Amino acid sequence: MALNKAIVTPRTPPILHLNLRPFFVLGLWVILFSAPFFRGLFFPPELLTAHILVGVVFALCVYDQVLRREVGFRFTGLEWAMLALVAAYLLSLVTAVHIRPAVGEVLKVVSYVMIFWIAFRAVRAERDLDRVLLVTYVGALGVALIGIASIAGLFEFPGGVMHNRIASTLQYPNTLGIFLAMLTVVGVALSVKTDRLWPKLFFAMGGAVLVTVVLGTQSRGSWVVYPFILGGFAAVLPEAYRWRAAYHILIQVSCGLLAAKGFFDALKAGEPNTALWYLGAGAAAALVLQTLYHGLGVWLNRETVAESTRRLVAWGGVGYCCLVLALYLMYASAAMPAAGGRALLAEDVFVRAGAISGEERSFTDRMTMNRDALRIVRDYPVTGAGGGGWNALYHQYQSYPYWTTETHNYFFQTWVEAGTVGFAAVLALWGFFVYLLVRLWRYGARNGVWVSTWAAAVAVLGLGLHSFFDFNLSMAAMGLLLFAYMGLVRAGAGLAVGASGNVAPGEGRRRKKGKGEESGPEVSARPRRLIGVAVIGTVAAAVLVVPASSLYAAGRLGAEGARAMYGRDLDQAAELLQEAARRDPFTATYPGDLAQIYAVQALAEDDAVKRYRAIGYARRAAALEPYGIKIRSSNLNVYHLLREPKLVVAEAEALLLTNPLHLPNYEILGRTYIGAARYGIERGELEAARDYVQKALDLPGRVERQAERLEERFVTRWREAAEQSASLKLVLGQAHYLRGEYEPAEAFLRAAAANKELKWESELWRAAAYSRMGEEDTVEEILTWLRAEQGDTDRRFEEVLALPVL
Repeated sequence: MALNKAIVTPRTPPILHLNLRPFFVLGLWVILFSAPFFRGLFFPPELLTAHILVGVVFALCVYDQVLRREVGFRFTGLEWAMLALVAAYLLSLVTAVHIRPAVGEVLKVVSYVMIFWIAFRAVRAERDLDRVLLVTYVGALGVALIGIASIAGLFEFPGGVMHNRIASTLQYPNTLGIFLAMLTVVGVALSVKTDRLWPKLFFAMGGAVLVTVVLGTQSRGSWVVYPFILGGFAAVLPEAYRWRAAYHILIQVSCGLLAAKGFFDALKAGEPNTALWYLGAGAAAALVLQTLYHGLGVWLNRETVAESTRRLVAWGGVGYCCLVLALYLMYASAAMPAAGGRALLAEDVFVRAGAISGEERSFTDRMTMNRDALRIVRDYPVTGAGGGGWNALYHQYQSYPYWTTETHNYFFQTWVEAGTVGFAAVLALWGFFVYLLVRLWRYGARNGVWVSTWAAAVAVLGLGLHSFFDFNLSMAAMGLLLFAYMGLVRAGAGLAVGASGNVAPGEGRRRKKGKGEESGPEVSARPRRLIGVAVIGTVAAAVLVVPASSLYAAGRLGAEGARAMYGRDLDQAAELLQEAARRDPFTATYPGDLAQIYAVQALAEDDAVKRYRAIGYARRAAALEPYGIKIRSSNLNVYHLLREPKLVVAEAEALLLTNPLHLPNYEILGRTYIGAARYGIERGELEAARDYVQKALDLPGRVERQAERLEERFVTRWREAAEQSASLKLVLGQAHYLRGEYEPAEAFLRAAAANKELKWESELWRAAAYSRMGEEDTVEEILTWLRAEQGDTDRRFEEVLALPVL
């Protein structure tokens, strides 16, 4: 596996004296800087815009490559694994249960591979690598400051605070926590490489802020990973940087902890201004400590200072760190033995930290999700259920009722979505990445490039580790950052190995690098190769940009159509939604909304053509998203409006399948059975009516069969909820009445009447049951109450009383 192709000086002049490099490098900076600010690119409008930008920047990157004739790059296992992942997601389209999210995941993976290549091509020297890292660090610091401003009440950022936890622009505290933890490592790396004081002060202050916000996210997973990535980064650094990194980490973390203590306690006391003063004090302390440390370093580097003095100061620093740590632990345990640290951390932060364990609810829930994901994999083993497959299917496989759109495990989610093919590609991707780090460790020169590359690698490993138990990579912003950093590591490894003069096995002989030369792909002057690369790059960019542009335009048209619907301009809404469906034939909501529009118009105008259009669009929506709860509910309303009882029942059955552990779905199905039975009676189809009544009576058995799939601790709760359902009792009472079984009917109807919303209907049917049993006094008593509540009681009563015994 070649870390870097031979370093050569181009002998053939470029095709045009046109330098596209500044444009695609600037594009890379913009993407990586801005992505976290737009809700993590989790939602379609921002995500599709990012896809378009990535595609354009990728095209510029490839054209720059062609103009420079640098097209002799040889893929390694890492790049082939990425392409295999793209292929796996393309294959998943064949078996995808919901096509729109499946297409969306394909576009995301294509974007990831492109950003990897752009980042790799952007790095030709150490300064390029550091600039990309600095851009992402500044972006992370901006995200952290927005989170602080949100929780301090300086301004209201939508989703910036969740249940007293900082979520900032990512709108998810756990992902925010690991994101800022990653960038803390990057800040330390850039800090230890510079000899200037001002950059060090900037990173010291920034690091203290990042630590404060990481604590404010209350993300226990991030807290667990944090010390490992910080310690892992410092532990393997070259000796020239190791102790310096340790001191920088100590300064940033200690000042961040102290700032967090005062900041969050002041917020809890309702004193946001005081909280900001504490934060400022922590940042100021970091500036002072970093200045003192820098001055000490300058003094120690003077030639007049003896080596023994340097060693004494170094060991004194180590001893001081140990003493501070010991005093901290002694103070914390002595002051509050039960709290074990509550004196130095805000109370809410410490409570969550103390809850970290394998028995904690959050951990056990994630393990359950993993098991449920494997159940889906067993039914979709090879190419998976497509992107969004988990969200579409998990209700049918879950061990107890819970709601989550993501698996909380990137690797298992990939397995669900892209099958074993995709899972193998992901494992290969990470395997080749680790192998790349091993080669970097063995053959790379221990210089500044190595430090920056290792920082990016640790950030990648930290995010990957955290993604074992959270859905960080479902946010495209994190996926773009991950793959961009992989590209930086790939390029940095080539620079480090090239600078070392070593030859890794399998790389052949390496030319000696001349002064001022930069690393890069091999130069080729063959026109066919240049044309081929240009065509491939153009097609690849178009594969991303064209669909993303079309989907984005469809989204805007769909939003305008929805506004027209709410404004009751149905003709304009239909026109807009039809155009949206044309541009985006994969999204089910457009035909779903069109079905509602035409159903309303068909009913109002008695228009048979619009009636058939409504049914056609409803079926199209259901085909695109068969397990979509909103689509099935919308279709249910459409078929109700059109008085299509068979379609209503079929849709209610499908709605139940979307979530068999949602009790209201059984209640809806039961009501549709009774409605269909009454419709069959009206049309003289008594046999069909009997079947519907029997199905209604079978509902308790279906509920019980569902209980057998639940974990034992949830079975009792499920059964109790079913037994207490007034709606199910009403359905059973009506079904027994239609069967001529009046005593059980009366019992169920009496129980259903305890619900205020169902009392009138339950009493109406109960009066009919008493009438069939000959208890006229009771009937008149109930009717008197019913008449006082509604004026058409007698008519409704006669309708129920006239129903035949099935």
